[in-house]
Amino acid sequence: MTGENDTCLVCQVPTKSIHFQVNCCRACAAFFRRSIKAKHVYHCQRGTGRCELVLRSRSKPICRHCRLKRCIEIGLHVEAETECDSTTSPTTLTPDPVDLAPVEDPISETFSGSPISINGDKVNYDPKPLLNVVKENLLKDNTQSLQSASGVIITPLQRMCHELNKFMGHNPPNPVNITVSRDVIVDDNIRFNEEYLLRLVKLVTSFEHFVKIDNSQKFNIFRHFWATFLCIERIHQSMLMFGTDEKDLRYLLTNRQAIDFQLLFDDPPPKDSENIKMFKPMMERYIRNLINPMKALGLTVFELAFIASHLLWSLYEVNGITSETHKMAEKLMERNAAEMHDYYVYEQKLPNYAARLSAITGLVPVIESILRSRKDLIIVGKFFDFRKIDFFDCELME
Repeated sequence: MTGENDTCLVCQVPTKSIHFQVNCCRACAAFFRRSIKAKHVYHCQRGTGRCELVLRSRSKPICRHCRLKRCIEIGLHVEAETECDSTTSPTTLTPDPVDLAPVEDPISETFSGSPISINGDKVNYDPKPLLNVVKENLLKDNTQSLQSASGVIITPLQRMCHELNKFMGHNPPNPVNITVSRDVIVDDNIRFNEEYLLRLVKLVTSFEHFVKIDNSQKFNIFRHFWATFLCIERIHQSMLMFGTDEKDLRYLLTNRQAIDFQLLFDDPPPKDSENIKMFKPMMERYIRNLINPMKALGLTVFELAFIASHLLWSLYEVNGITSETHKMAEKLMERNAAEMHDYYVYEQKLPNYAARLSAITGLVPVIESILRSRKDLIIVGKFFDFRKIDFFDCELME
């Protein structure tokens, strides 16, 4: 059963329903079912394949081509036809009810964050309580929310796509509330990272393969994953907020604050000028090798899920991983690659997809190379004053 504040992952209207194992309103579920069973072929209203899907007036309905495309991207398929509506009783669920047993929230809702005090340039913050909550909850099982009575199989990549939509749909950035500046609001940034980490723990513990690996390996995998995932997710959210113009260097640090790097480079605050000189080469590499390629590619959510899955299971540089886990990870990535073939050929109608998939896969080593150097992280920390905060020197950083 979904929460009161859930939204349809297709058209964003509030919904309390689960259809086809996904948070989806009745209207979009019915549209998807009719379209698939009747084998309808739609054409994009604007010819771009990227129409806005928020429900509009009756005189101009949302694009059916893009609506169906979105349904497929988030993992809807007729074989997983399962419906759950909080307004109906369990006995009326059809045809395959989701297990309605209450699922314990794997993240403690009692965690309110460590106290933050700022005295001049010194920021006092103890990351140990957060670290303990992360480690504790990584050992939990959060795979039950999409289990059905008949054991409908959802592929790991579909699951990632579903969880990614939920993750990004939680309290998304609102243009009205975004502050763009050259300075970082330190306490807001810390609180954002606290919540971000805890929600990301919930995401990874939603995957059966992660839950089943030995507990001793989970923290090392998560520690490697979260920083790389943060890169692509923040870039993606920044693109949704500010567009894909390569000259626009606004970047979302949190869901309430963005920093304009162009403004920063052109007119740096005098007190930070030396730090910015050290920081600028790394940021230019970040922009040139990661931000701009992502803007040029214009990733779909399904492609973003593919990258996220690759980052989670690319374990070659992670210490303490057994050969069995390595083999399992390799099989998952091979399965995901095969699924991307089907996605491009049958859903995107893009038979010559090799160059695009190669460019997408190539983003992974770029992300890892940017984060691999401890020196680069120290430079970033100096610029953002994080060198005075233990958060970025604790076990959460590799």
